[in-house]
Amino acid sequence: MRNRFAALAVLAGIFSPNIGVAAAPPVNVLFAGTVERQFTPSATSAICVMDGTQSTFMRKTTPAVAKLISLPDILIAPSGSVGPVYYTVGGQARLTFNPNNPIAGKIAFLPVAGNPAGVNTAGFNKYKEDYDTATGTLVVSFTIHFPDCDILVSATYRN
Repeated sequence: MRNRFAALAVLAGIFSPNIGVAAAPPVNVLFAGTVERQFTPSATSAICVMDGTQSTFMRKTTPAVAKLISLPDILIAPSGSVGPVYYTVGGQARLTFNPNNPIAGKIAFLPVAGNPAGVNTAGFNKYKEDYDTATGTLVVSFTIHFPDCDILVSATYRN
């Protein structure tokens, strides 16, 4: 009798939908969505600000460790105010992951003349993505580490 119940449980698992099973989002598919607004003061009075707006995201197959994301302009103000010195980056960026750490790596924005080292290309960590296959919803989050401040990127996409 016990074997029949075990067999039924196995068959139910085989023929039931994959409820609660994490799946990777499809590769080479463009996701459209929005990124949340962020304002991040640092302990040194510097600030990072990113407006909430439309964003796109794509997992690439070549190279397999890269993802493309579009972000609004990120304003980095080392002195805590916009002036006399501030930097901006934004637009299309490439996330390249550290082969020894799948939640960390570098994010490379299109170069902006005059930005100091560590702004056009910065480190990131705490990368996380959750994909719901039933709704096609992808939630992506990670933290970018600029020289003067850090900023959380949190975005929701649909394909």
